[in-house]
This record gives sequence, C-alpha cells and structure tokens, in this order.
Amino acid sequence: MYLGAILEFGVILTNIATAVVIYPIVKRQSEGLALGYVTARIMECAFILVGIMSIISIVSVSDALVGATGAEATALAVQGNSLAATYDWAFLFGPGLVVGFGNGLILGYLMYRSGLVPRRMAMFGLVGGPMLILSFGLILFGVYETDRVPRSCWHSQRSSGKARSASTRHGRASGRVPSQRW
Repeated sequence: MYLGAILEFGVILTNIATAVVIYPIVKRQSEGLALGYVTARIMECAFILVGIMSIISIVSVSDALVGATGAEATALAVQGNSLAATYDWAFLFGPGLVVGFGNGLILGYLMYRSGLVPRRMAMFGLVGGPMLILSFGLILFGVYETDRVPRSCWHSQRSSGKARSASTRHGRASGRVPSQRW
C-alpha cells in the first residue's frame, strides 16, 4: 500500500512536469490556454494528493479497527467510511472533471491548433473532454452511478492517451460513486 502511495507521488510529479515541459511549446498558440493547462494539471494533482492521503488514512484506520470493539469499532468504521467517501469524491473531481477541462478541452484545442499531433488524435480530446465533463455532472446529480454505465466517456479519453484509466491510476476496483463502501 505504501509503495502505491509513493508511486502516486511520482504521478503527481510527472503530471506537473509534463505540463511545465509542454508550456513553452503550446504558449505559441495561446499563452492563456497554455497557462490554464498547467493550472489544470496542478489542480488535478491536488485532488490526487487528497486521494492519496485518504487511502493512507484508511489503512491506518483499518489497522486500528483490528483490535477495536464496541463504540470504538463503530467510530473507526464511520471514520473509514468518511475517508473512503473523500477518496471517491477526490477521484470524481480530479480525473472526472479537471481532466475533462485540462487534458480534454484545453490540451486538445492546443494540439489541434498547433498541429503537433494528427488532427484526428486532437479531436479525441475535444470530443472526450466534454463527454467526461458531462459524465461528471450526471454522476454528481445522481443520474447514474459509475458502476452502472458504460465507460465510453472514460475510454474515449483513455484511447487518446490523454488520461489514465481509473484502475491503474488509483487502484480503484469498484468504480462506484462516493458511497459507504468501506
């Protein structure tokens, strides 16, 4: 578990590094959008960090729950549920919303305008970004749960190479909307 957390810190570093490295190239198209892309990646990393802290805390609570009984066990279970919900919400807002804007719309547009990638590939981001944002809104307002809907929105982004799958990125097995699953 702790190795996974260390690797997630690597994800944070590489997310920010890719945005910083690409900034001088794409600012020729639009300096404001290039800065917006860097900002979106930093915001995504903030949500990743919240998720990492939640999962590490769940492990600590789980260890404490082993020897707990009665009211203490109930309190630890509630705390674990809260941490799991925090993780789920961080995942929903980070890769579910920020990636749609940052990687989908902003980077897709910059790549489309610059011609640094084939236009068809850039279109994946321009189409997939709004699909992710729409999916986020539908999940947020309870229209559907993520484990009951085809992952077409997510897979369109993934196939363009602009987003990582939820299962490899956060070790998320259930794919559920924030709930009491702990």
